[in-house]
Amino acid sequence: MLILVPTAYEARFLCDERVHRALADRGAARCRVGGYEVAVALCGFGLAAAGAGAAYALGNHLRAAAAGPGTAPVILVGIAGTYDPLRAPVGAALLATDVRCVGIGRGAGAAHRSAAALGWPQGLPLAGLPPVGDELPLAAPGLPGEPVLRGGLLSVTAAAATPAEAGERATQFPGAVAEEMEAFAVGLAARLYGVPLTVIRGLSNVAGETDHAAWRTAEALAAAQDLLIRVVEHIAAEDVS
Repeated sequence: MLILVPTAYEARFLCDERVHRALADRGAARCRVGGYEVAVALCGFGLAAAGAGAAYALGNHLRAAAAGPGTAPVILVGIAGTYDPLRAPVGAALLATDVRCVGIGRGAGAAHRSAAALGWPQGLPLAGLPPVGDELPLAAPGLPGEPVLRGGLLSVTAAAATPAEAGERATQFPGAVAEEMEAFAVGLAARLYGVPLTVIRGLSNVAGETDHAAWRTAEALAAAQDLLIRVVEHIAAEDVS
């Protein structure tokens, strides 16, 4: 199992100091999540870096584990900005059901047309893989115990700079609960390896809020860590059964 984290900053809240230092120095480490030891790696910030970083980390992980395609679940964990703080409050964790890419294509604002609308596939057309436009499904397992907040994500090329901009995105894509900048690209990398991707996001702020002093990053990533433990234990139990 491989845990991907976009930045060392986020990993600081998710891992102990030894693992955080190893990630900051080398980009990869081993980490205990609940009762299990897993691989953890940084994938990078933003769509471009995250796609390349995830592909690199996945290739290294599969070779080191002598695992074949489709045999190594991947979990992406980090922060996101919520579009609806009543339904998806700041400080909570989200288990994403799907992700849509926003911002790649042509034009800006009202004139923007997505890659799919222009007929440009975003996933490489390799044999046996379905075409990819602007959306990807994610692996969001059913978990025993307390209910889990679920919903769609927007992977954006640039975070909303104002509440009005965030509101426009939320209105245009009503299935989206929050925005972030990596999941779609990581999903494309996982697709090439035939690996299921699960995405957990701690909701650190309301989308469009640019004052980081108002963000609740530590609380959001503590909730994400709790949800990560549940997901890892569930996947491990399913592998044994």
